[in-house]
Amino acid sequence: MLLIKPLLAFRPNKLDWIFATKTFIAGMLALYIAFELNLSYPIWAIGTVFVIANPYSGMLASKSIYRILGTLLGAIFAIAVMPHLVNTPWLFTFVLATWVGLCLYLSLIDRSPRSYVVMLAGYTAVIICFNSIFLY
Repeated sequence: MLLIKPLLAFRPNKLDWIFATKTFIAGMLALYIAFELNLSYPIWAIGTVFVIANPYSGMLASKSIYRILGTLLGAIFAIAVMPHLVNTPWLFTFVLATWVGLCLYLSLIDRSPRSYVVMLAGYTAVIICFNSIFLY
């Protein structure tokens, strides 16, 4: 009964509906493009749209730039580490865990929107590297 009252009181306004519709269309368009390009994991395209979706354009632009930088940093780390450690999965996992811990530590110290770069670099490297481990 406690959860029903807030749900019944929630009334989205016109701007909320417009934002939701635009985000849905952008997500479906990204998914369509990912399918057309025959990407291995097209679900990441729609996930990215919903992660960076923000009703305020200034915040959207900065978060998009931070997302690109974090993805590049994580990919560079993955490309630098993977060839040397892919044959030793225990050491590889330890290095990745250390990388994620360092990225988490740095993002918690920064306490600004820029910390998104470091946090994203941490888990992007893990996503890239663990996909390659399971391919071998």
